[in-house]
Amino acid sequence: MSDKWIEQYPNNLNSEIDSIDDSTVTDLLESAVNKFSSNTAFYSLNTSIDYKMTSLLSKRIAAYLQYLGVTKGTKIAIMLPNLLTYPITLFGSYYCGATVININPMYKSREINNILLTLRQNIYLF
Repeated sequence: MSDKWIEQYPNNLNSEIDSIDDSTVTDLLESAVNKFSSNTAFYSLNTSIDYKMTSLLSKRIAAYLQYLGVTKGTKIAIMLPNLLTYPITLFGSYYCGATVININPMYKSREINNILLTLRQNIYLF
């Protein structure tokens, strides 16, 4: 059986992707740092940060979270807008081995309350 959508791909586009050797999201970030350290990783509000700075700031957040007692499996609720603070906080949480629960900042207080009561997170980052 043929996958019909593959026939629609441009000739220069592979229908299969290479396997990823990195086993975690933080491994993937570190690979990007090694390959593209000075390239822009994130851009927001006329400000950009490169991969090297993303890793550095994420590790600083991770150190602070570990100081607060975050370890592997700790639940962290993150409610941040799509600004540069979000990926830094997300990767920092992953460096600690935390489980991240994303909360949409556009939710109403009732919705946020229901999420927080249901999931019973250990740490809240707003």
